[in-house]
Amino acid sequence: MNMYHLFSRKLISASISACLFVVVYALFVPSHWVHSYTSWIQYISHAWKAIPIYLMYAFPVILIYGTLTSLISEYLLYNLIKFTKINRQSRAIKILILGILHLVFGLVLLYISLLAAFLFFLTDLWLAHKRRKYDLVLALKSFLIPVCLFFICIGLIWFFDKTS
Repeated sequence: MNMYHLFSRKLISASISACLFVVVYALFVPSHWVHSYTSWIQYISHAWKAIPIYLMYAFPVILIYGTLTSLISEYLLYNLIKFTKINRQSRAIKILILGILHLVFGLVLLYISLLAAFLFFLTDLWLAHKRRKYDLVLALKSFLIPVCLFFICIGLIWFFDKTS
């Protein structure tokens, strides 16, 4: 696979995994200020309101740091296979090494960045498994995923605040 398609796939992975990350993280940590909730509705409301905030901070980090470290992981894997006697056909070993490299790079902020790195790895693995050629236009279109998530959350927050 050439670098153009690989880079495009990594950008798409960043868009998808950032959205997955903020939704999962918002469900686990809906608010850093409120530690007890009186109802599930209040809990979900705080989680929903946290998504756009988390997205504003997480998406640029995952896009830049995640994409860069994922490309470095692929490069290290390629060189490791090239200079060692690892079987070039062993997909399981490649996935294991790539997963370990993603998690090592994800140790920056411990569990927060480990979750992001794990989701990035799974998303990228899923996209690679599809064996499609990803181009830069599709990668740029994938940036609409976090933008849409942001505006959907903001719109729903506004709607529920107006109706209550």
